[in-house]
Amino acid sequence: MEKANLKLYLENLYIMKENEQLRRKAQALNQENEQLRRKNEQTALLSAILNKNHQQHAAAVMSSPSSSAADVSSSTSTQQRPATGKQPK
Repeated sequence: MEKANLKLYLENLYIMKENEQLRRKAQALNQENEQLRRKNEQTALLSAILNKNHQQHAAAVMSSPSSSAADVSSSTSTQQRPATGKQPK
């Protein structure tokens, strides 16, 4: 009888130890899952904001009567030229 009790006791200890290890792994996975979920939400929000800004900019450019593709490209190219420090003649 004592031998059977000892065997059951040792099995119980083993199961409790394994259970604790599995609990720790589950906590770590839950934490990782929460971090990934937050990152995914932030990425989706940023993507939505950028998409909305892009759409608003495109709508503003398209609805502007005086702007054309040539006007937009010439204005951006002049803004990107570095100053030479020379006075125009």
